[in-house]
Amino acid sequence: MTALKSLFHERSSGSTEVYQQLGALVPLLDRIDASGLPPAAIVAMEAGDSLGAGKILSDYDFGFVFNSSSAPTEKIGNYIQIDISSMVPKGLRSISLLGLAAIYFTFFTSYRR
Repeated sequence: MTALKSLFHERSSGSTEVYQQLGALVPLLDRIDASGLPPAAIVAMEAGDSLGAGKILSDYDFGFVFNSSSAPTEKIGNYIQIDISSMVPKGLRSISLLGLAAIYFTFFTSYRR
């Protein structure tokens, strides 16, 4: 969580701690196949240089989408696109979508009586 916090609050400070926190995000971003993740950051992290990986990521902007298939796929400069839906378990996604449909159905049909 502290690494995600650094994305929003402390990125401009350029401290070593911020670089290390950003570097700690690289394995997660690699695992979820974040679009636009620079290969140099992955190489630095595999070499054990989380500080170097964080410095590379500090030049990038981050965007969060829930469904990457509906988002633009073109690469825009130093931009990393993170698909949040890949972090939510499939079962929970299915339940929430079906549950929302059931709530809408109940809500709209309850006034017809």
